Amino acid sequence: MSRPDMTPPAVLAAPASDLLGVRVLNGVSGAEEARFSVAHQVPEQQFLSSLDLLCQQHVGTGLSSLTWLSPTQQPDDRYERRKCDASMYEELFGPPGRKKMPKVLLLCTVPVRPPSELTPSKIRLRNLVPSCVAHGCAQPCRLQLDTSLLEACHEYTVAFTNQWTHMTHTAKAALLPNLKGVALSAPAQIIAAMGPEGTKEGLYDVHLVIDNAYRSENRKTLTVGSAESEFSSSS
Repeated sequence: MSRPDMTPPAVLAAPASDLLGVRVLNGVSGAEEARFSVAHQVPEQQFLSSLDLLCQQHVGTGLSSLTWLSPTQQPDDRYERRKCDASMYEELFGPPGRKKMPKVLLLCTVPVRPPSELTPSKIRLRNLVPSCVAHGCAQPCRLQLDTSLLEACHEYTVAFTNQWTHMTHTAKAALLPNLKGVALSAPAQIIAAMGPEGTKEGLYDVHLVIDNAYRSENRKTLTVGSAESEFSSSS
């Protein structure tokens, strides 16, 4: 059974020359959110599956929620955002000997619409458990968001907005059997021990998002910090 903090065997066994560097950039600020390597001397589907798994481990989202930056061959070194699919693999590598393999694959998160722009609903948040987690803690970090009565015929996600940077990350949520809350894993971006510390340690406003169009009437707060951090004593 694989663990979220383990690199797939194909990556561990690959020589350095068979590894492709991957950088994941924030779709709004352009800041680097994660950096890792993936084996590329493998069949297309194995490459895409390994890359999808690594993206889930490092940034908390799969390839379907990311785009890749394709060079436009313009003199100003601009990039075009494109879908991460089989055509990406073909353009990156192509037939043997057709083109030189890129040194780095640039992926980009898709900007998330902040909860403040969504229509408020009548759903109220009751409690968030736990309400404080340690930066760099083991993943997945499971959370439970208790709410007023929900309906089973909707899609639920939970949005985390940093009170300082206003950057929002989301996580898919599963409806609890009693229909009075959801269970989820905290986004890897806000707790992983990587990237700029200022975008991770701090206070996050937590909203329940319904069908990507509505948000909960109120919010809860998640504290992310280390044992030595001033945030760890915040209520």
